[in-house]
Amino acid sequence: MGNAAGDVFLEFHRIGPFVKATAIDSASLVEVSVMGPSTAGEECLARAAVKKLSHVLERRLASGKSDPAGPNGRAPLGRGTLI
Repeated sequence: MGNAAGDVFLEFHRIGPFVKATAIDSASLVEVSVMGPSTAGEECLARAAVKKLSHVLERRLASGKSDPAGPNGRAPLGRGTLI
């Protein structure tokens, strides 16, 4: 899948009756995850993960945070994004 900033990598992990879908932006290395029932299907979970990734990237762009890494080279601890 592609977006304006670069490619998006998707991972799916089944955890019991649920599936965790992770979307990673290749350009910024920003990673988000969503959980859903395994009956939802990968396409539905992929859309939700990519939509959440787009939302997070837009928020970072609006707040001026182009680099997720802090001064020590590691991403700051945060509360996450609820959608």
